[in-house]
Order: sequence, then C-alpha cells, then structure tokens
Amino acid sequence: MKRHVFKYAALAIFSIADFCIAQQDVRIHGFISQGYMKSTDNNYLLKSKDGCFEFNEAAVNMMAIVSDNAQIGVQFLARDFGEAGNHTVLLDWAYSDYNFNSSFGLRLGKIKIPLGLYNQGRDVDLLRTPILLPQSVYDESMRDFSLAILGIGTYGNLSLSSFGQIDYEIVGGTLSIPDSKSAYWNWVLTDLIDVFKGYSSYFDTHGSGFQVNQQKVSGKSVVGGSIQLETPLTGLTLKASKAFGKLNMNSILNLPVVTFNIDVIINQFNTYSMQYHYGNFSLTGEYHLHEYFTDISYKIPSMEHKLPRYYWESDGYYGQIGYRFSNWFETCMYYSEYFPDTNDREGKNKDVSYEGWQKDLSLTLRFDLTQRWLVKLEAHRMDGVALIRVDTDQSKERDWELFMLKTTFQF
Repeated sequence: MKRHVFKYAALAIFSIADFCIAQQDVRIHGFISQGYMKSTDNNYLLKSKDGCFEFNEAAVNMMAIVSDNAQIGVQFLARDFGEAGNHTVLLDWAYSDYNFNSSFGLRLGKIKIPLGLYNQGRDVDLLRTPILLPQSVYDESMRDFSLAILGIGTYGNLSLSSFGQIDYEIVGGTLSIPDSKSAYWNWVLTDLIDVFKGYSSYFDTHGSGFQVNQQKVSGKSVVGGSIQLETPLTGLTLKASKAFGKLNMNSILNLPVVTFNIDVIINQFNTYSMQYHYGNFSLTGEYHLHEYFTDISYKIPSMEHKLPRYYWESDGYYGQIGYRFSNWFETCMYYSEYFPDTNDREGKNKDVSYEGWQKDLSLTLRFDLTQRWLVKLEAHRMDGVALIRVDTDQSKERDWELFMLKTTFQF
C-alpha cells in the first residue's frame, strides 16, 4: 500500500513538474563543496589524523511554482564523509506544498525535521559561518537519520500583535534511514553489547571481536515540531523544537550466530535555541537533550533472551558569537560541551574519565570571494573524546586539535 501511495505521488509530482517546465516557471539551483580535515591526536569523524579529503557534497534542486499557493520541489544530494555517503546519490528532500494562507500550509513527501536553528539547512554551507556545526547539538554521525522523514507536515505564521509573531511547524511520518550498514549503527551495536555484558555471561566470553553478518535498521514512526518566536525586541529569536518516535535494529552477528532485535524508543529529542542579531553582530546559543529507551531481545542457538529496558540520556549546549567585518569577511567563535551520560558528567564509569565529555573551542574565518563562491578556515581546540567513533579501539588523547578547510560554490 505504501509503495503505491508514493508511486502515485511521484507520478503526480513529475506530471506537475513537466507542466511547470513547459510554462517556464521552474527554478533550478545547486551547490558543490570540497573540504579537508586534519587532527593532531585522534581520528575524528573521518580518518583525520593523516589529513583527509573525504569531505565533500554536491546537490541539485528544482522548485516548480504551480500557482500563487502551490509549489513542488526536489533535491538530489551526493556526499562523501569518511565512511558515510561514498558519493551515492540520494533523494535529499522532495515535497509538494500548498499554502492556504499565512497561518496554515501543508507539505507532503520527504520533509526536513525542524530541529534547532540549522537542521533543515545543515547541508547548505552558505547559510552559516562555521564549517562544522557544534557537535554537542548537531552530531554529524546522526545526520542521515535525523535530517528528514517520509510523511506530512503543516506550518504557518501567527501574529501576536505587540508580542511579536510565531512560526510553527509540525511533521509526522516515518524516519528515513538510507544506510543501515553505516559505521554509526555498528558503533551503536558495539556500545549496546558492552553495556549488556553484565546481564549475560555469554557476552563476557563472546562479546568482543564480533562481525556483523547482516543488519537492518528501519524507522517506525516519528513526530516532530517547532515553535519559533520573533520577539518584539528587534533581532531576538527564540525557538523550541522536539521530536519523538521509534526505530528498530535487527542485527545478525558471528558469535557464532547471534540475532539481536533492538527497539529504540526516542522519548525526547529536544532543542532550545536563542539567536540575536544587532547590525553585523550575532549571538547564538542552543541546548539539546536526547533521551531514549532500548528494548532488546537476542537469540543464540537453542535459546532466546529479553534484556531489561535500558535508559539513556545525553545532552549538550553551545554559545556562539559572530561578526561580519565586511561583505567579504566574517568570523565567529563558539564554545561547545557534550555529555553522553547526564548522570556521569565526570566520566567515573568510563575506561578513562575524559570519555565522559567533549568540550570544543572553535574559531572560523569565512571569505566570500564572490556572491556564489566562499572559502572557510577553521580551528578547534578539544578536551575529551566522547564523540569519537572512528577507530574506537585506538588509544585516545584527552587534549587535541582539529583543523579544517572548505570551499563551496553555489549556482
């Protein structure tokens, strides 16, 4: 049934697009970027210790204006980010949009989740100053499944008279998970097995050195939304966003043969944001809380087990200050902190304490060489390794640096 719905929706979209092209009412844009990353002591996000160019993306999008109230759009994206993407062309977003009036509109298709200030536009480098968004809130490892859903959304703007105005957005549907075999899901599985070694002697003797023979991750459902207040104080924006839902992991391991079935219930995926603009000056701050439960059952030869429900809670925040000196030069600095376990901020239950946090002081220089071409330089001073998920068996240094370079062209 789901296949037929999306098949007919796709046919309708492309039929309308064909009509719009004939009427010459289509806007086609895109971007291409290339980055470089080098770290001093730890591989981070990529194989960055030796320097890495596996950091690029390219996209083409088309927006067709059907009428004053209706439009349809689609974007195809290919990216390479270490082990993620590998230049596979994906449908990044695609939706039909009908705006009944300023206070109520509808979207149907693959829709971006309105989380925080930057999630919906996180792939568009021109929209922000930093190369790497603060990972305490915008974890790049989670990008592929925290970006969009297949479903329906509603949005609008409501005037509060002298109290400002509210922009709202609500989306609901199925999480889109393009790559079940990505390094992120293998890291999640490894982490879960480490946690549950204490529940079964089987994992004490077999819970290391395993390989994943087969893995499937599927999104079940998700609901998300945001409320953004444009306050009476000119330049001050406040925003609250939330998502919750469920996904499933089914993994077959060689231990010699173990089947894991994991239901992940996302109880809270909340972000609270503040941004203030005054002339060329900007001040931004966000706090993120991620809370979920896992229901795990596993099968080993001749027996099946169900493990107790396990609760996880992580959080992070950042503060950022920026200034545009001219139309071609801008700079910003942020300080970010992330804690994978809110009940263990000092890392007392970790192998080494500094696995219990990651603190990041960052400085970015942005050069707009033309209206469509920019270059960015960025440096990070890191304390802690809580977000390191590359070469997890390597020794990790507490204090380290990360350097980045990126150029983007938009057309």
